[in-house]
Amino acid sequence: MRDAARPCWLLTLCFAGSTSAIASPISPRSGEAGGYTAPPELRTWQPFTYAPPAVRRKVVRDYVKRQSLTLPVLPPLRVLLIGGVASGKGTLAPMISHAFSCRVVGIGQLLRGETRAGTRRGLEVADLMAAGALLDDRLVLKILNDRLAGAPDSARSGWLLDGFPRTQEQVEASLSAPECP
Repeated sequence: MRDAARPCWLLTLCFAGSTSAIASPISPRSGEAGGYTAPPELRTWQPFTYAPPAVRRKVVRDYVKRQSLTLPVLPPLRVLLIGGVASGKGTLAPMISHAFSCRVVGIGQLLRGETRAGTRRGLEVADLMAAGALLDDRLVLKILNDRLAGAPDSARSGWLLDGFPRTQEQVEASLSAPECP
């Protein structure tokens, strides 16, 4: 039986293959105290409190701003998502777009937008889509190039093409075009 007035020693072993020991005095546990409690003369710290949320947000904003000044400027991201029907292109596109801050450009969305706008091209596209016919590759490339060339967001942050190119002809035409996507 140990004397309650004498301090006991805690032996800590390192588990990295060595058996070095660090000994530290601790006060014996009692029924009232569940573990080591520092004596009042050793408690010199102030109770911890969090800063208000507005202060914490400002600190994080300032930190991010300082860090962004040291990072290199990257060129805009340009991604083509190519895959079969129901392969997950539409599922992955928003995730990649969010992760890399680039705009998702879906060919189907562009074509439906042209139709809703009622432009000359939109009416031509609507008739072909209603008939279930494949669209002319030059027409699709023209609509796509107009979207990518005329938008400052795609020049600044890049783009992600969802479902383009679909045919070998679209690949060849897009690679040979001077304003190649």
